[in-house]
Amino acid sequence: MNIKDRLTSYEPLFQHYYVEEVIDSHDNETIIRVKKDDYLQSVAYVKIISIYGHDLPVEELESQAKEMKESMLNSDHYEDDEQYLIEDNQANIIGIDLCILLDQEKYDEEMFESQDFSRLYDIGLYYYTNERGSCEIDFIADTGAGIIPVEVKAETNLKAKSLRTYYEKFKPEISVRTSMADYKMEEWLLNLPLYAVEKLAEEVNIDQ
Repeated sequence: MNIKDRLTSYEPLFQHYYVEEVIDSHDNETIIRVKKDDYLQSVAYVKIISIYGHDLPVEELESQAKEMKESMLNSDHYEDDEQYLIEDNQANIIGIDLCILLDQEKYDEEMFESQDFSRLYDIGLYYYTNERGSCEIDFIADTGAGIIPVEVKAETNLKAKSLRTYYEKFKPEISVRTSMADYKMEEWLLNLPLYAVEKLAEEVNIDQ
C-alpha cells in the first residue's frame, strides 16, 4: 500500500480532514495537503513521520513516536498530532505513522520563502510595470502567440488589482496568479498553487 492509500485509510484525519494530495515525500517523511469537511473546505497541511521497526514491540515504536512528538512540540509549525499503527499484508504491526497537523500560516510562509522564483526567469518570464508605475505585474510570459501576465501572491488574500488592470487594458488570452489557493480555472484567470509554480511553462505553453 502506498503512502497516500495508507493515509486515506486513516480518514478523517484529526476528525475532520481528508487527504487531497501528497506534496512531498522523501525518506520516512511526507507532507500532504488535506481539506476539512466543512462548507468552506478549508485547506491544511499534515506532516507524517513514518517510524518502522519490523521486529520491535509496539511499546518501543510508541516510545520512539513520543520522542519525535516531543521534539516537535516547541516548533512554530506544530498544532496537533495523532498516530496510527502501520500493518503489513499479514496484519503484522511494522511501524507507526506519526501525523503532525501544521500551522497553515507558518507553513505557507515557509513554502513561499523556499520557492526558487529565479526559475521563472529561466523559462522566459519578465517583470512589467506601466509608465506611471500604477500597475505592476510580477512577471509576463511570451508564449510566442501572445503575452501572459503572471502575479505571485504569498498570502491567502487573492485580490489582484494590477492583474485585473492589465487584463482589462490588453485582454490577454489568460492571466495567471500563483498563490496558496488551490488550482482553479476561472473565466479570465488561472490560479496555480505555489508548489506547482515550476509547471507554469507547461500550463501556459511557454516555448523554452
